[in-house]
Amino acid sequence: MSEQHGRERGGYDLAEEVTGLKRGTLHAMVSQKRIPHTRLGGRLVIFDRSELETWLASARVTTGTTEPGRTIKLV
Repeated sequence: MSEQHGRERGGYDLAEEVTGLKRGTLHAMVSQKRIPHTRLGGRLVIFDRSELETWLASARVTTGTTEPGRTIKLV
């Protein structure tokens, strides 16, 4: 991992740590351009921690809405 201008960058190890996804899944997502990354040359792939965190946050799905103080009864 490296840090430039306050940004943490790294390879697949960093992406695994941030996303919790397995390396094979990450390889597939990179090849399908479904995850933010930078490709240097033909094979070197770099991930940026803040970009991955933003990407994860934007993919968040909420599970319904409730009013504040109201609980959902699970059956």
